[in-house]
Amino acid sequence: MCRPEYFTIAYEINPWMNLNNPADTALAHKQWDILYKAIIGAGAEVSLIKPEDDLPDMVFTANAGLVKDNNVILSRFMHRERQGEAKYYEKWFSEH
Repeated sequence: MCRPEYFTIAYEINPWMNLNNPADTALAHKQWDILYKAIIGAGAEVSLIKPEDDLPDMVFTANAGLVKDNNVILSRFMHRERQGEAKYYEKWFSEH
């Protein structure tokens, strides 16, 4: 998971993103904390990746890639706005 420290609507790359309808960052932080605690409370182990200030969508870590056993297929993000995430995910997976 990735804490939503920099989560915001900074651009529009899908129908759910609208610059005229900004994210409620306080609510996003609260919801993230609830989800994190629920996962931990269910007995799962959660690994965190450090958020990067210029990559607000890193909170969507499910988009990082596909993992099976000790192999990962990293995502090749279609949108330029998300392509910078790939190097951080690659580094994280190689370290873990």
